[in-house]
Amino acid sequence: MHSIKYFLMVFEKFGVVNFHRFQSETMNRFQTVYVAFTKILTLCFAVSHSYNVITCATRYYPEFIQVTIENCLIWYFLNIVFYIQQNHHEMYSLYEHMDTFSKADRQVIRQCDRQAKHTCLSVFSIICIGILGVILEPLTAISQSELDIRRNVYRTKHPERRLPANIKIPLMDESESWAYEVLFLHQFYIIMIYGACTTLFISIIPVVMIHVKGQYEILCKYIKLIGQEHRNSLGNTIFYHNIEAHAYTIEKKSRTRTHNKLELAKERLRRRIIFKIYEADYLRQVIRFHHKLMAFQDKVNNIRSRLSETSDTVPS
Repeated sequence: MHSIKYFLMVFEKFGVVNFHRFQSETMNRFQTVYVAFTKILTLCFAVSHSYNVITCATRYYPEFIQVTIENCLIWYFLNIVFYIQQNHHEMYSLYEHMDTFSKADRQVIRQCDRQAKHTCLSVFSIICIGILGVILEPLTAISQSELDIRRNVYRTKHPERRLPANIKIPLMDESESWAYEVLFLHQFYIIMIYGACTTLFISIIPVVMIHVKGQYEILCKYIKLIGQEHRNSLGNTIFYHNIEAHAYTIEKKSRTRTHNKLELAKERLRRRIIFKIYEADYLRQVIRFHHKLMAFQDKVNNIRSRLSETSDTVPS
């Protein structure tokens, strides 16, 4: 359950979101400025890449096709970043809701946590490999023919100096010493943001569904107990007063024994009435548990529909 929170906290450090959780109002305002600055940086990166497509890349058709595809991907990733910025409070409320999930069965919870971590790590590892390739590719040597093509297309003083993504800034040579280093760090920062946001974007629904499945497994165990006498591991009769917390009270056995048939009949009647009342209360607890999961599913479906709309929005 902590996978979502971890990513949201990383986003806060990167300046993607602001939860206004600092005690100092000055720090909250600083975070707001930081988020606005990050948004400007990501937007400038996408715009400068688009400017490169229409000004430089058109000089060589294969390069134009490649950078056009890259440009579509950049705007798509930017769309994901903006979606998270606009809906981060809803995602955090999703985590807070999940934090109230039942932990009645520790084995099921541990299994779900393990599966969720493996899912996040798998997605993150694949994306990290892609990021590593994007970052290291400009640092490798290129052939003389490719160097001549870059000199003709981009017309910079040092065509051998390549950035992870080719951009064009008016009145600036991106291969010059100070500009090249600054732009390389800028793109590295943006690519890391894209990678983290894409990891959350891809893994959030599978992670949530893994934990919801675990909750239904716990609920099914309680449903199977409907109509049965409930006992703990020691064999004592118990009465649940909160099934989500696995909280119950143990029936106190009467120390006075009687052989009077009338008293025995009254005792059996009293126990029957108690169990009837308890069964009704237990059933209400099961229904509340189920309704809670259904309400959570509605919230997840709402987020999933928005994610589908975002994933279908590919810039042309």
